[in-house]
Amino acid sequence: MTTFTSFDEILNFIRKNISKALENEVASTVRKVEQKHIDTDVYGQYTPVLYQRRGMAGRGLIASENIVGRLVDDLTLRVTNETPPYPNAAYESHSSRVTTNKNLPVLIEYGESDKFHNDFPYNLAFIKPRPFTQKTYKDLVESGDCAKALCDGLKKRGIDAKTV
Repeated sequence: MTTFTSFDEILNFIRKNISKALENEVASTVRKVEQKHIDTDVYGQYTPVLYQRRGMAGRGLIASENIVGRLVDDLTLRVTNETPPYPNAAYESHSSRVTTNKNLPVLIEYGESDKFHNDFPYNLAFIKPRPFTQKTYKDLVESGDCAKALCDGLKKRGIDAKTV
């Protein structure tokens, strides 16, 4: 059992353990919920015919390494999807001209349908908004999963925490 000699020691101990739980258990929970929404709200909306998805192994939108959690300060976690745009500017499909050199997660979240003419011969689902981030946030707020993950992380570190 840890003993403390001052209130500041208690606060520092709690802050340090909250930071660790945010970086690990909470970030992991956010990543899993975002991946679920990418699967249903992005990938599940259509099957591409103009390009091939990079997916999990190909460093695509759903890949774990692209959904990054970083502490802003010791009590604030920011999780962002940092999927790079399509890497090959020479790839000549119409969709690659849309996604090359763009912030891919933002492009998918908000769409870019104003860049095309009505005579474009393909399904434009790939440029319509698919707000996976907004849905992830809503899901996390409604489920209380972040609070549960934080409590689990604190319990792992010897702090008895409960959600209310």
